[in-house]
Amino acid sequence: MLGSEVDAINQRQEDNAEQAKFIVYMHEFEINLQEDPARRAAGKKAISLFDYVGEVRPHGLRLTPAGEDHVRQLATRLRDQPTLDLTPQVFVERSNTSKRWETEHHYPVHFNEQLDEYRREVVVEVLESYGVVDADSMVVVAPAFPTGLEATEAAAAFENSIYTQGAIGRGSRAGANR
Repeated sequence: MLGSEVDAINQRQEDNAEQAKFIVYMHEFEINLQEDPARRAAGKKAISLFDYVGEVRPHGLRLTPAGEDHVRQLATRLRDQPTLDLTPQVFVERSNTSKRWETEHHYPVHFNEQLDEYRREVVVEVLESYGVVDADSMVVVAPAFPTGLEATEAAAAFENSIYTQGAIGRGSRAGANR
């Protein structure tokens, strides 16, 4: 039947898009730089800039305001829609921008399993605080499956959108002036 294969492809893309809503990306986390002055003697300098405190934010990690909104929406969906077709999983995007000090140039291009586990703990804790019962078994660390644009692709897309909008705008004005 005409369009039956296209319908199946579109349905698969829609299903994948639904799963992508359950990914908490790296950029939705930030470092909590607040330091508890009670942890050190008066007048003594901090050991490092990253003197983490608090049980709520493991090792100083927390969600950004946009990340908090995203996880809150996930919690609402998980809590209010228990009859989803598949058991939903929340994915924490695996980090790939950590430095390794034993390398020659210390480029931030490496995975960091410990950081990933801390991020997972933050998401689990927030989901549990919003009433998601099995949050610990639902949250996993994995690479984000939707791929973003490379820098050159993003620049080309931006240029194309500017050029296209400009051409449309000039064309409509030129027609109006005649």
